[in-house]
Amino acid sequence: MSVREARVVEKRHHSRAKVAWPVFAEYDRKIINGGAINISHSGALILTQKPLEPGEVFELVVSVPFRYRPIRAIAEVMRPQTASSDVDYGPYGMGVQFIIISGEDRESIASFVLNQQAMEAFTKLQYI
Repeated sequence: MSVREARVVEKRHHSRAKVAWPVFAEYDRKIINGGAINISHSGALILTQKPLEPGEVFELVVSVPFRYRPIRAIAEVMRPQTASSDVDYGPYGMGVQFIIISGEDRESIASFVLNQQAMEAFTKLQYI
């Protein structure tokens, strides 16, 4: 794959960490349950049975195991991700961007992602 092709495929600007964190989205006075499967300080990929449409803005609450309180943000759906099989049931994904998030929450996520990358690099070195 050429560098040009890689740029087309990978549109993310920030490193992400794989996670399995419960999320709740409030949209149009409804609560949507789901789970974040990866996260960066600028956004996340969320799996849910009821994905929102690109451009929709909603309140997001992310339950983080190592924090005393959840991360709260206003997020916008940037892209949908449909199921990878022919079966027509979810969960489905939605890539979201954090529009409004506290500096403390953004820094907490960035620190977590950096630590995860360091742990992955260390693990790889052990097997060389």
